[in-house]
Amino acid sequence: MLDIEPTPLEEAVLSAIDFAAGMALSAQVQNLIDRSTELESKVKDRTLDKAARAEALREVRDINNQLSIVSTMCLLTGVSA
Repeated sequence: MLDIEPTPLEEAVLSAIDFAAGMALSAQVQNLIDRSTELESKVKDRTLDKAARAEALREVRDINNQLSIVSTMCLLTGVSA
């Protein structure tokens, strides 16, 4: 079996890719949190019709599921905040 070590440049490239992926994930999570906050106000807004509030609630639940999946993925891969 060959034991090939990455060069310092290859390690730097992999680190940069990992960092960029982490930043992209952080941005997406923040977007989901911001959207959820907006929708929560719609869910509680009694001036909106029931259908609009129900749709907002469905989207909030969908966002919560997405955040739960991200959280589980981070837990399984050893990523911590």
